Amino acid sequence: MRIKKLLMPAAIAVPAIISAYPTSADEFPLQFITKASLATKHLDFEQEANVSYFVSENNFLASSDVLSAQYVEDQDYTADLLTAEITFSTIYNRAYLAITVEDTIADDTMDKETSQFGFITDHQTSATSGFRRSADEDTDINRFDLSVTAGYRLSDNINLFGGYKFGETTADENVMYPENSTFEEDGLYIGSSYVFRIADYGSLSFSVAFADMSMNQETETNSNPDDSIKIRQLNYDGDATGLSLAIAWGGAIGGNWQYGVSLKQHNYQYNADGSAIFDTTVYEQSIEDVQTQAHPNQVIDLDFTGAINVSDIETEMSITSLYASLTYIF
Repeated sequence: MRIKKLLMPAAIAVPAIISAYPTSADEFPLQFITKASLATKHLDFEQEANVSYFVSENNFLASSDVLSAQYVEDQDYTADLLTAEITFSTIYNRAYLAITVEDTIADDTMDKETSQFGFITDHQTSATSGFRRSADEDTDINRFDLSVTAGYRLSDNINLFGGYKFGETTADENVMYPENSTFEEDGLYIGSSYVFRIADYGSLSFSVAFADMSMNQETETNSNPDDSIKIRQLNYDGDATGLSLAIAWGGAIGGNWQYGVSLKQHNYQYNADGSAIFDTTVYEQSIEDVQTQAHPNQVIDLDFTGAINVSDIETEMSITSLYASLTYIF
């Protein structure tokens, strides 16, 4: 399933801090800044994975394979979100430190497209057949970001910054047998920005940042809507890289207040491998029910083992964000 994450916070926090600097290269006294923002986000998520699984029946003599399958699974979705962000910053001389938290305040419900193509083998009959499946599931998408950014003003126009970022995307299906996914990334990023000050009107800034992160994805498929029975639980671990580009405009309103608007583009790429716990309880029960109907005088008690391996998981996620903000300088 869901989604690349790391440079966003730096690109968001830097313009507000930069615009607070005086126009000369003099050192700046200690000051504190608070910025509140609203943003609209367009998120694109694409994922492809190679999946294999098997189901074996256990008895007192040995275990024997019942079913096995190999297939390629693709998952794609887009979402439009409304988020709120708050940044707390402090500036001392030419250095600054910022903490930014952003969360979804209006999620998006959309169709998540899932397709599978591969082969399944019935080991009891030695029959192999190809299959192709596709589905559109009604899914809720949310996004959360947390970052800590440290920066230094090299000159009136050039800033260097770096820091730590954590991001999380969740996708929860609203169907009879829901699949819920949590996609997380965290790691370090570094970047630079350039500021043009236009007379007394305001400041136009451009920034670029690169990130190197680790990622984790957890997916649970449930056999009932209340999530009480887990059919399978998958866990993916891997690496992520990211690129962020931003353009921002900011100016003074009056007193200690400033306004800002910014457009940001974040692109992430993830690579991972994973494994899963495959709960065969539901499968066992369905087979037992069929055999009990065929042999009502027998006690049917089956024991199955299931395993899933997921490899070569390739994920791409892009987030385009438009921000409007108010900043207060203490």
